[in-house]
Amino acid sequence: MLKKVLLASILVIMGITLLFYRVVMPEISKYAGNNPTLWEPDIAQLEAKTALLNNHHERVLFVGSSSIRFWQTLAIDMSPFSVIQHGFGGATVNDVVHFSDRLINAFNPRAVVVFVGTNDITPRQVRPTSEMLGAYRRLVSNIRHDLPTTPIIFIAITPSPHRWSVWPQASETNRLLNDFINSQNNLYLVDTSSGLLGGDGRPDKSFYRLDGLHLSDKGYAVWTKRIKAKLLQHIQP
Repeated sequence: MLKKVLLASILVIMGITLLFYRVVMPEISKYAGNNPTLWEPDIAQLEAKTALLNNHHERVLFVGSSSIRFWQTLAIDMSPFSVIQHGFGGATVNDVVHFSDRLINAFNPRAVVVFVGTNDITPRQVRPTSEMLGAYRRLVSNIRHDLPTTPIIFIAITPSPHRWSVWPQASETNRLLNDFINSQNNLYLVDTSSGLLGGDGRPDKSFYRLDGLHLSDKGYAVWTKRIKAKLLQHIQP
């Protein structure tokens, strides 16, 4: 009996190990690496899903990292605007730049909302703010090549409990991005950070999931209020 239990335990451990190396490790390599082509299956899946929608040119396109991907109530929250949802995993700014033609320009949306950058500034690795600004500039340039007057709204990098140690660097990146945006036409910034901080000036954990990184429903409510207000300022529903 003991041998059977031991054998079963070994098989379970082997199964978990196999799962880790076949499923988890490839995902980690996407986040840690600098090779956007690793996201190709995710991008193809988004393209196929969006191809089923009609009237792309009448929709507001949301693009970026997992906070866009996990926004399960996006379509409801942004009503009466209709949306396209192009969020993928742990995307960095360079990843979105690389796929901007396919994820943004190809659909000719009436407005673009971007949230990306939080995966470039983490406790493990902090990308220099000057490089961040350069990447944001390239993204805008790519979009403007085909969509010269389309409103583009950036959601500033948000604070989170999990990455609070690098908030000074993220905040400085937001400042530089805001300066750049103020020098451009039809380019806007939505800063949601003040709505996510508690009375002690630190992220209020109720706005985040248990991982201390991704937004909870309450956190998305903060986003909804501020982003929709900005959309209503610049385009008609």
